[in-house]
Amino acid sequence: MTTWNLLRAVAEALEAAGVAVADWRADNDEGWIPFDRARPSVVTWDHDQAGLGWSRTGGWYLLLITSPGRRVSHPLPVPAGAEPSAVVAAVLDFRQTEVAHNGVDEVPTRAQGRGKDTRLESP
Repeated sequence: MTTWNLLRAVAEALEAAGVAVADWRADNDEGWIPFDRARPSVVTWDHDQAGLGWSRTGGWYLLLITSPGRRVSHPLPVPAGAEPSAVVAAVLDFRQTEVAHNGVDEVPTRAQGRGKDTRLESP
């Protein structure tokens, strides 16, 4: 699968799972899928910017940016050539783990539809 096809497939899988994607970009050995924070999404980020990155050598990672310019990269536990559904699951699992670790009261469920506010309370 070409880089272009891989990034497009993951962006489409994220959208299908209810994660709002702004667009996606692919180069020979790298790609970027910024999340669209202006649209309803099953995932909310407590960061100014958030997105999913990919490199042929480094694999998939989340890049979270908080102003003024603090960038944190979190490698995801999936191989560079993972199926789009596995990448989506890793993004959702990371967010649920991050919310649980930071003590946030609510975590969106994976089964939510877009635009609905159906949240589960953390135990």
